[in-house]
Amino acid sequence: MALATATIIGWSLLAGIVVDLVLFYVASLLGRKISGKTGLVPLISEEDKYPSLARFQLLLWTFVIVFAFVTISFVRIFSGVLASVSFTTNILTLLGVSVASPVISAGVSQAKYSTGGKPLEDAKDYKSLYTMVEENTVFSVTRFQMLAWTFVSVIIFLATLFTLLSNLPSPLSQLGLPDVNSALVTLSGISQGAYLLGKGVSTPNKAAPSAAA
Repeated sequence: MALATATIIGWSLLAGIVVDLVLFYVASLLGRKISGKTGLVPLISEEDKYPSLARFQLLLWTFVIVFAFVTISFVRIFSGVLASVSFTTNILTLLGVSVASPVISAGVSQAKYSTGGKPLEDAKDYKSLYTMVEENTVFSVTRFQMLAWTFVSVIIFLATLFTLLSNLPSPLSQLGLPDVNSALVTLSGISQGAYLLGKGVSTPNKAAPSAAA
């Protein structure tokens, strides 16, 4: 007997949530093995124990895309459509930019805040999450802009996903991941470029190296 559409969507959403929770739990265990602490901050912090904005964005988008992919995949599977779900060009572009940003940011941090192999000062404990929007202990507009556009893009993407689930196409073989608006991809790229530029041109504070990524 075929499952009702509402039941299929409900179980599919649950599957997406469970997979994300399992992934976060596994990541937390791995982070605890390396850092000795659990939670979000150790997962996104660099060697100086400042939370990395670029890493946070990458982690957030990873969980959001995994949730959408698993949910859509289970809707198709429960409905008898076994073909795999493909990624759109904009999603792949967004993920590529999100991956590149922490790599470049880490390189900038290492160059600016290098201590010649010596431990960074005041790196005994992990810093608060709000330091992601600070540069050298000062509020950074470029960091805040990047964080803002990240949340705006994620909210719009999830809203598009739920709208798609409430208006399933026929046949369901046409059901795929919701696309990310090209304008949002462009704005995300610009905000990350501004963030990296602001990080690169800022003057390091040797006394308080807020080398947050």
